[in-house]
Amino acid sequence: ITLEDCGINSEADAIICSDNFIDNGFEGLILRNSNTDYQYGARNASMIKFKRSTDGKFKIKDIYPEPIRRNIPIFLLINDINGATFEVHVGGSVDYQENLLKNKEKYIGKTMYVEYGERSGVNQVPFHVKHTFIIPDK
Repeated sequence: ITLEDCGINSEADAIICSDNFIDNGFEGLILRNSNTDYQYGARNASMIKFKRSTDGKFKIKDIYPEPIRRNIPIFLLINDINGATFEVHVGGSVDYQENLLKNKEKYIGKTMYVEYGERSGVNQVPFHVKHTFIIPDK
């Protein structure tokens, strides 16, 4: 797949170009100084990843252990726009994460706040997750 070169002169240009790439199934946009040489297989100082930040609230469908570090939970969340699912990790100490996994029944069905960069792929699920936390009951 070949993508057209986008001349970026403003943040609005970058958003339009990034959204186009994401709509075509890519992760987003890399900005590159066109006056420098391209380095294949590397992202040098003349290239930066363009990321927007947005957030949302997503229902927790399931919690299960990470395949390698089995004491660390993976949260399966339901996409708010189409019901597709996606996985996220939570931050915090290992003790905190182990407790979440051990008591997962308390959290399944609750809502998780997710700060993310973009929506990606056919299902437009949140991608480039930056921050998560379980929203406490009122």
